Amino acid sequence: MKPSGIDLHHLAGVYALNALDADELALFEAHLHGCELCQREVVEFCETAGLLALATAQPIPQRLRNFVDAVPGKCGLPRWASMSASQLFRRVLGSLEGTQQEFDSVAEETEQPRHA
Repeated sequence: MKPSGIDLHHLAGVYALNALDADELALFEAHLHGCELCQREVVEFCETAGLLALATAQPIPQRLRNFVDAVPGKCGLPRWASMSASQLFRRVLGSLEGTQQEFDSVAEETEQPRHA
């Protein structure tokens, strides 16, 4: 059963944003299981939503950074936390476009030992 007059194919974007109510969610997930078109659209919408989130991300405020740095036994903030949203976005896009080496070098720089 469809929600009143809604074509389930039009719910892929809403599903990707986790904005369906419980009834719509159950119906769409049952539909999604057998619909390759909707499966592809959900993946694409999720990727786009992730890129939009990166593009609008804000750097960590210096006041919060200072607070974290003052915590005894802290692990510290990873290097990527100090990047601007555009720098982080470029790094992610670069890794998707095949510049994996650059992404790996940033990942190595940001790895820090964790304290138990």
